[in-house]
Amino acid sequence: MDRIQVISIGVALLFFVQVLWVVRRQRFRERQAFVWLMLAASAVVTAAVIPLLNQAAARLGIAYMPALIFMLAFYVVMSLLMLHAAQSSREEERLKVLTQELGLLRKELEDVKSQLATGQAACSNEDTEEPSWH
Repeated sequence: MDRIQVISIGVALLFFVQVLWVVRRQRFRERQAFVWLMLAASAVVTAAVIPLLNQAAARLGIAYMPALIFMLAFYVVMSLLMLHAAQSSREEERLKVLTQELGLLRKELEDVKSQLATGQAACSNEDTEEPSWH
């Protein structure tokens, strides 16, 4: 193992420990925790197989192996961004529906309150009127 591989493994393990700490403190939901744990594990594996990545880059015709890693990392980051955008869109739609339902429930509550107030006023008027014996 050369020096860069040892440093890469150390940084990847540090990242993995950080993800475990955040997951343990329950800062992520289950799905997000799984995604981040897989990313951290893949970082450790990637750091451990740097010589194989050099060979893969050479076979693909990529002269500079870090370019391959950056290309793959860019793809992963864009995929995560797309995932979060889709989740945000779903949550936005859900929030819109819940807001509309809240508005309808408030209107219904106001209608019930006004009916009760009108009904109580009618009851009060009936009590104050003198009975007719005709």
